[in-house]
Amino acid sequence: MTGSLRRFGDVTLNVADEGDGAPIVLLHGWSYDLHLWDTLTPRLLEEGWRVIRVDLRGHGRSPAAGPYSFTQLSHDVEAVLAEMTAQRPVLLGLSLGGFLSMRHAIEHPTVIRGVVLADTWTTPIPSDAEMAATLPESARDPAALAQWWSDRRGGDAVVAADPTLRAARDRFAQLDADGLRHAIAACAEREPVTEVELASIMVPALVIAGEHDRLFTPSMHASMAEAIPDARLHVIPDAGHISVSDAPDEFIRAVLAFLAALPSPDQEEIP
Repeated sequence: MTGSLRRFGDVTLNVADEGDGAPIVLLHGWSYDLHLWDTLTPRLLEEGWRVIRVDLRGHGRSPAAGPYSFTQLSHDVEAVLAEMTAQRPVLLGLSLGGFLSMRHAIEHPTVIRGVVLADTWTTPIPSDAEMAATLPESARDPAALAQWWSDRRGGDAVVAADPTLRAARDRFAQLDADGLRHAIAACAEREPVTEVELASIMVPALVIAGEHDRLFTPSMHASMAEAIPDARLHVIPDAGHISVSDAPDEFIRAVLAFLAALPSPDQEEIP
């Protein structure tokens, strides 16, 4: 499902809305789109969930309305949840989407039932600023985007030898260069989340780490999970930074087990 364009205040976002059960909202990482969740979504629908997937600003089919701040990205998530979920949803985000989910769980503790934080971290990292600085010079057309992407994954020969990397490069090259620039610049300038703020998350949380994630290591995820009162850590073997793609079956098992353990909406206490 490719979704449909909807207006949320001053921004237009592409949203896919499937199923009619309790809602779960899925937020992708930088340079991806709602199709990141194509393997997870059918399983969630089978389990009776209503699945809402969003293309963040400048990603997928959502226009590149920018430049903008990270706060505006957060407001987009708030608007989607306010307009599309009458029930308290579960929020699941990966990388950029994980940080947005984390921030939402802190700032709106009574709005969600639970949160999944996958392959993410509490603060900006040097590569955010580096990408924000180099993309304006290199991202002129699909060929330049493809080259920029390949250079950061070992070069043309490495990418050419791996069908998975080639497919990822080709998807990246079709993205909107302005959207990529605006989004990573917003990431680089975001305010860090403190341990005190993590401790204010009062809903159940699942923290997912890829065993071989070189951006956000399992130990970083462990420290994040330790700071959240009701959190569990799940490290996925043989997965890197995008664990839902690297090990989809294990990712899906971890998410479904977490969701199955949540209190039903009529049993839970609102924090």
